[in-house]
Amino acid sequence: MDMNSAADQVERFDPQSPHQVAQRLGSFIDQCPTPYHVVANASDRIAAFGVPPVDIAEPWGTGARCGQVVQGGTLVAWSLPDDWTPRDGMRIIAAHTDSPGLRLKPHPLGAGAGWATLNVEVYGGPILHTWTNRPLIIAGRVFVRGADAPLLVASTDPVAQIPSVAIHLDRQVNAEMRINAQRDTLGVVGLMHSDSVADVFAATEELAGFAFGDVEGYDLMLSIDTSRSMTALDFSSEGRPVSRMAVVKGVMGKFIENRPGDRVGLVIFGNQAFVQAPLTLDLRAARQILDQVEPGMAGNATAMGDAIGLSVKKLRERPEGSRVLLLVTDGENTAGLIPPRDAAGLAKREGIRIYAIGVGSNQKEVMIRGSDGQYRSESDI
Repeated sequence: MDMNSAADQVERFDPQSPHQVAQRLGSFIDQCPTPYHVVANASDRIAAFGVPPVDIAEPWGTGARCGQVVQGGTLVAWSLPDDWTPRDGMRIIAAHTDSPGLRLKPHPLGAGAGWATLNVEVYGGPILHTWTNRPLIIAGRVFVRGADAPLLVASTDPVAQIPSVAIHLDRQVNAEMRINAQRDTLGVVGLMHSDSVADVFAATEELAGFAFGDVEGYDLMLSIDTSRSMTALDFSSEGRPVSRMAVVKGVMGKFIENRPGDRVGLVIFGNQAFVQAPLTLDLRAARQILDQVEPGMAGNATAMGDAIGLSVKKLRERPEGSRVLLLVTDGENTAGLIPPRDAAGLAKREGIRIYAIGVGSNQKEVMIRGSDGQYRSESDI
């Protein structure tokens, strides 16, 4: 391959010139607000030198002396001499494509004190005070119905700002600055009911060429523990004892109702794990199926690892970046074939985020329903 002729297509620059190096680096950083933009831009630059994409699902053969593989926020590229053999070894250069920052939550719009805000979560370990009092853009990727691949988006103009309070309201700010990652990182878009809120998303739609009504939501798999201990009466409502399962149904039922646009599925686990409801946009049906779940219907033990493994199997079929597992349990793994740690490792490899939710109380003694239907102290069962 004539690398010089391919390189002629790329803007030449003098690597010994600090000004040109800084200028090109700054330009690259400006074009790469997210890991996905980093990979896309780096891939384009490598392709300009004649390095083709390689499909990892197809046999490479012996002639793949150079190539590149792109998956989400990861890029792997290589170039080997024609006479290279495995005994010759190779030099490997590795670098991060991402950096600490703030990411929009699945339902980003919020409100408070008359302001329209963007709800975010902290990613990595950013220096939070550097994000305040400066214009911020929205950037990332979206999954759109009918598109072959996710679309990259980045607003050209600032859309929000995270304000800090005036010195009169925080006299100690110069002595000790403390930022609450949940409360103090909300990006202010504008006044409630103003055009600025709609403008944020309208501008993003125009840039990417899609309508937000076509955006795919998250794929949320709820994995619910149905072991016998979920009958424990360690909660109360209006002075009456309530079981753990009743609390889970109430809380998760409201959660399902507030997920329009997302797919929701349901896995239950006891001695074994079963798919109770496949991922669906029909939230009403998912809620009805949840309401029918009862402790003991999958056995009295807790096959937590199997539940994670089964959930991963179903979620891995969905688009990358949308896969989320909510694991709801009140105890430890006591059954099943897959250790929870191994199952969690599989979820990590598949890019599935797991949120574990514990159910229970600090009561030393709780009443649990026995096999005869009668409630007894947990220590007596």
